[in-house]
Amino acid sequence: MEKISITTDFIKLDSFLKLAAIFILTGNPQIGILGAPVGMLLCYACIGMMNFIAIRRVVPKKTKLLQNLLRPVLPAAMMGVGVWGAQKVLRLLPGLGDSRVILCGVSVGVGVVLYLTGVIIFKTIRREDCLLLPKGEKIAKILHL
Repeated sequence: MEKISITTDFIKLDSFLKLAAIFILTGNPQIGILGAPVGMLLCYACIGMMNFIAIRRVVPKKTKLLQNLLRPVLPAAMMGVGVWGAQKVLRLLPGLGDSRVILCGVSVGVGVVLYLTGVIIFKTIRREDCLLLPKGEKIAKILHL
């Protein structure tokens, strides 16, 4: 139970950090509303670093942390590049680039397909993870895990 309280304490601490950062940054007229996402990013980066340190201290067995971090980051990077590329290509096509609905819909569709492909290619989801889901056995069979 003590290990669980470590992460909740980090979240509480980082929530105050986030509020302070947003308050200070949005109060600056040169930064304004752009301070809100910066404060959120700062908060999540701090939570990530603190949890990383806690994992290193609490878990006796050395984990393959780099491998475990790269597996979800690579599909997300594929998705980001694909969505950006889809936006650029669609804006060049006459008639399609003017419709925000088409730009958004096609870009989201491309992102979903690329992310799912990346998850399968980089083995982000393992069979053990899939079996934890409702009807996980069926999902694992579909994904050939």
